[in-house]
Amino acid sequence: MSQLLLQEDFEKGLSQIGDLPARKVINPLFSFLCSLDELLKWRAVTAMGEVVTRLAEEDMESARVVMRRYMWHLNDESGGIGWGCPESMGEVMARNENLATEFWCILISYIRPDGNFLEHEVLQRGVLWGVGRFRRLSDSIPAVRGSLPARTGSLGQQNTAQPKDRCHTQPSDGGQRDVKYFSGRAPEAMFGRPTGTGSTG
Repeated sequence: MSQLLLQEDFEKGLSQIGDLPARKVINPLFSFLCSLDELLKWRAVTAMGEVVTRLAEEDMESARVVMRRYMWHLNDESGGIGWGCPESMGEVMARNENLATEFWCILISYIRPDGNFLEHEVLQRGVLWGVGRFRRLSDSIPAVRGSLPARTGSLGQQNTAQPKDRCHTQPSDGGQRDVKYFSGRAPEAMFGRPTGTGSTG
């Protein structure tokens, strides 16, 4: 898998990964999110966005399981740190409007003092990158429209008098679902995205 991610023609490698069953590549890609190799880490972020989006088209609930897995890795109780998870969440949401509608408030909660603020500076930067990555979709998503500040960087400075431990989401299959919060430098194309996928937020 790492050879596909690191080959010179990344778009070809990404296409080859896309030809594999999603459930067989998600675990290896998860392991690369915490890689110290920046190139490998950011290409894994891109590949996760591609794979989870395809999985959502085939089985939305399985895609939700992956999103909840990101959340678990960012939860103190997991015993891990969650390296690369905020960036990968943002990449997935930038590619899939339904998942963005359901999980945007979770991602934002990680930089809100009244939410699930992540104290580690590297994770904070990851969340800001992830929010910036999907915010270009926000105007087309009713649940998100007008909820993001004009500048992504100001998200971490917001505070309210009444902390919340839940946010209402609107699943793509209809109805409303409560999602419980878990406590708890934009790359160039060569790092995070194949050429042609657009700019970062």
